[in-house]
Amino acid sequence: MEKNILSMPLVFVLLMSTHAVLQAAEELASSWSISPMLSYIKADDDRRAEDDTGVTLALGKSINENWDIELSFVSDKLTFNSGFKDFEQRGLVLDGLYFFDRQKTVKTYAVLGAGMMDTMVGGVSNTNALFNAGVGVMREVNDYGIALRADIRYRMELDNNTVPFESEFGDLILNVGVRIPFGKKTPPPVAVTTPTNVVAGIQFDKKMPPPDVVIKPADGDFDGVLDDIDYCLDTAAAVQVDEQGCEVEQDSDKDGVLNSQDQCPNSAEGTGVDIHGCELQSFILNAVNFEKNSAVLASGTREVLEEIAATLKKNPGLKVEVAGYTDTGGPADFNQYLSGLRATAVKVYLESLGVAAKQLTARGYGIADPVADNSTLAGRNKNRRVELHILN
Repeated sequence: MEKNILSMPLVFVLLMSTHAVLQAAEELASSWSISPMLSYIKADDDRRAEDDTGVTLALGKSINENWDIELSFVSDKLTFNSGFKDFEQRGLVLDGLYFFDRQKTVKTYAVLGAGMMDTMVGGVSNTNALFNAGVGVMREVNDYGIALRADIRYRMELDNNTVPFESEFGDLILNVGVRIPFGKKTPPPVAVTTPTNVVAGIQFDKKMPPPDVVIKPADGDFDGVLDDIDYCLDTAAAVQVDEQGCEVEQDSDKDGVLNSQDQCPNSAEGTGVDIHGCELQSFILNAVNFEKNSAVLASGTREVLEEIAATLKKNPGLKVEVAGYTDTGGPADFNQYLSGLRATAVKVYLESLGVAAKQLTARGYGIADPVADNSTLAGRNKNRRVELHILN
């Protein structure tokens, strides 16, 4: 922690010196930038370390209208819960930043990258691969193009040497800082005055009046509100809008889901519904799968659970049981144990997405209640499943 505090004056010096570099580079018209940032690290529980702060210094280059690349130096220090050792980490990361619309005042972007991290614990150093992904925002604050920026990232470090029985760590990183471009801001285009005898690009004799030209004001989303006063330019067709062009929040069946997003628009009043407006009921999570003979969630599974989590958070009074089942292959006692582990893994992941622990219970049923014939491969695949049972 002391090292991170000492690094804060360094960030200030970088900010001041970079401003001087910016002024000296007025003759340049490049698209390079530098971004000093402070970082808050929410450490993976498996590290058995305290949350702490760090620093990041990124050198960026704009590639085109949507893409930037950044090479970042990251440095942080995490103290073990026991207090006897520290994770001292230094790394280099190459990221791609995708800007959704650079023309907006507040620019949003997604970030994806990879790099290497050198981790020293107790005087022993090892270097590992890391990957990170996240989203961020950026807003310019002056005519030089200096911008405030912040992003949140999930950083995975592949490290099987530091903590016994652990092979990877997933930390949440919040970065806050500034982006300082090199070179002066591009001057605005010079206004061109159109001669009074030119209409729509066609020149007429000054002695003859030009024909009447009718130009209809634009209404790109056809909602009846002109674009120059429309605060919501992309409203869906047939959606009722207010005088500012934004959707009027209508929920005919009063289930908490707007009509424009409600796939079941006639739900009975008081019925619990999912994020699509459809009635909740017990069901099999067909897309939730695991690695063979383990309780590790397979790729592609987490997107399904994110939707389930959104529904459960929308209905905080709903209580569900996460039920795990297996096929008849292998010993029955192992199947009972494995089904319980898998149900617990789904429960823990839903809680990590913000679902209240009091809404969830987990139970393994082993080979009980098969839904298909265990004598066939297709049947066994169906019997290895996780179900959600609505309890209230």
